[in-house]
Amino acid sequence: MPLLRTNDRNSGELGLKSVFQSDEGAEVNDLVADHLTQVIANYGPSIYGGLGYGTADQLYFSAGWLTSGLIANFISAFIMDLTGRVKLMVFGLAGCEIALIGAAVTISLNERVPTYGVQVAAVFFIFLHLAL
Repeated sequence: MPLLRTNDRNSGELGLKSVFQSDEGAEVNDLVADHLTQVIANYGPSIYGGLGYGTADQLYFSAGWLTSGLIANFISAFIMDLTGRVKLMVFGLAGCEIALIGAAVTISLNERVPTYGVQVAAVFFIFLHLAL
């Protein structure tokens, strides 16, 4: 049984390839992206506090992150009409992974050498995760 087989709708079998090519597989991408976004939403203030930002700045960042999410949803609806759901989900999931890797690296660097530039880069990657 090959791992990268195509989706055979008559037999009901789904391969790994169908995760990125079918509407059924898109549900898996939705689940992963939603989970990653929920982690950032819940732990955002802790992350910002760990980067050295005060309580007021944490609230500003969280409010900005949530507001930019509303705007990004409207923009992504138009982009989805132009590109298609599957392509947009693959691009978005890859972008989210890159943004979260960048956030993890910059947060780790901030623990070793806390500088303003590293803190700004960490916040940038957190917002980039939402934009993609």
